[in-house]
Amino acid sequence: MMFSSTRHFQAFKAAVQFMTCLPVGSSVNSPDDVRSEVLFWYPIVGAMIGAILILVDWLVSPLSHFLQAALLVTIWVIITGALHLDGLADFADAWVGGLGSRERTLEIMQDPRCGPIAVVALTLTLILKIAALMAFHNWVVLLLVPMIARLMIIPAFHSLPYARQLGISGEIQTALSSQSPRKSKVIVATGAVLPLVFVSPWLWILMVVAAMATFWLWRFVMYKRLQGFTGDCIGLLVEVSELVMLLVFATFALTT
Repeated sequence: MMFSSTRHFQAFKAAVQFMTCLPVGSSVNSPDDVRSEVLFWYPIVGAMIGAILILVDWLVSPLSHFLQAALLVTIWVIITGALHLDGLADFADAWVGGLGSRERTLEIMQDPRCGPIAVVALTLTLILKIAALMAFHNWVVLLLVPMIARLMIIPAFHSLPYARQLGISGEIQTALSSQSPRKSKVIVATGAVLPLVFVSPWLWILMVVAAMATFWLWRFVMYKRLQGFTGDCIGLLVEVSELVMLLVFATFALTT
């Protein structure tokens, strides 16, 4: 029991380290039995990010809607160390510059330089996030959106192979392959149903449909170009999922 608790705590620390820049110590050299558990903690880390954003929202509540939204997005980026935005930028450059070539696309994603397509993708994403939060946000939105976006990572690891020979995401997937997919299915199902506690059934249905459409579109794009995924592709999935969920909440609030 003690070993199991220690393993889960190490997996939680590794998940926090991979998903945020919060100071929790290094877990890079975690053994396979810990790496196989890391994925399951990602939605919890998303909820932690949401809890921090709720606190920030309370602190900046006297400010204008624009400043509130801008500060929330700024803190959101700081907490995650712009990790997912980096993946979005790398993939945007690689998708256009790769010219349909798998090898060229993977090569460009490893280039640390940021091209004009990446700048456009980052700018539009941040503008749309701020606009969506200006249109509507409350503590439920701030809690659920980061959690749902990171929940999407679990089926991503199960549905596609890793596209490179080396990488932390590849090591996690290798460790995960030794486990039954049943645990992943239970966690995804639980995470999908949980929002019903906080939102109306109609909004929940809209959220589920939007999340599924986002995931399957992402999977189609990854398979078509790369026949797999990389860490940058996971960053893309998280950013797009967050943006889609924010737009769903804002649209629903403005039309009902």
